[in-house]
Amino acid sequence: MRNVRKYSRKSKECTYTPRNVPQVRKSAQACLPYIMAHVGYAGMVDKCGSVDAKSKKTIQDLLDKYKEEAEALAPKKPPPKPKAQPKDDPPPKKSAQAESLKSS
Repeated sequence: MRNVRKYSRKSKECTYTPRNVPQVRKSAQACLPYIMAHVGYAGMVDKCGSVDAKSKKTIQDLLDKYKEEAEALAPKKPPPKPKAQPKDDPPPKKSAQAESLKSS
């Protein structure tokens, strides 16, 4: 049987230590404008409704802080394509020669 090392949940690769939590928070906050650009400010505020009051205030402050940056990053909608304009020209009139040929 081979010696296979199994990683437990308590290994350093799987957990965050109190020393690197601020770095993780900072990285997560740096991603916030990009996520908000695609989800939208209103959508993120709606999802924030189920969080407890203290955390909700913190999250709301961060959302407000990054709102303008997210709007600048948001994908712009392409301008609408112009609709085909109806032709205002009446159909060409038949000439007198064509009329005389038909009647003969």
